[in-house]
Amino acid sequence: LVVGDLMVDHYIWGNVSRISPEAPVPVVEVTAESLRPGGAANVFSNIVALDGRAEICGVIGPDEPGRWLLEELKRCGAGIEGLVTEDSRPTIQKTRIVAHSQQVVRYDREIRQPISTSTQKRIFEFVRDHIGSSTSGVTSRCDCLVISDYSKGVITQALTKDLLHLAKQNGVHTIADPKVSHMDYYRGVTVITPNHLEASEASGRMGEGLQGI
Repeated sequence: LVVGDLMVDHYIWGNVSRISPEAPVPVVEVTAESLRPGGAANVFSNIVALDGRAEICGVIGPDEPGRWLLEELKRCGAGIEGLVTEDSRPTIQKTRIVAHSQQVVRYDREIRQPISTSTQKRIFEFVRDHIGSSTSGVTSRCDCLVISDYSKGVITQALTKDLLHLAKQNGVHTIADPKVSHMDYYRGVTVITPNHLEASEASGRMGEGLQGI
């Protein structure tokens, strides 16, 4: 079960043959565009591509990127009960302009404020229903809870605390892909997956390497 910040990765592909007369920037002649699931949705897609079984839970907006992502996740076999729409929140979209295999610029559409209390409650209830409850005698329906945290507002400290407690109650392994600013949320997880830079920043040993950490 993957929970986290859902995104749409939007790619604009093209060629550059001249510099703009308006500013010293390349003029990209667009040749193609593509959309891909991003963030937590990419984690879900990768699990499915490896023949794993997965469910997804997160937040989208009432917009075209959100509708595209919903349909794409359905196409990959996801149930849509875990997709919560917040009317005041756009679906996160990262647009990358790429020319001659070189990324020229990226621009993001997003709101990074924490999700509403009611949305947090809906996410918790969805996870609870899929993990099961040891007190009710319901058998756990998933082997692992993945928290995909891009610090975009879905993964709050309170929600994380509740999800990890729920997973521990039910003997479910937890994997966290964290942002450095949220590293203290994840004490007690089974596996944590910062990249090299994030691990260095979190350890306070920037530039010293990670030997012995």
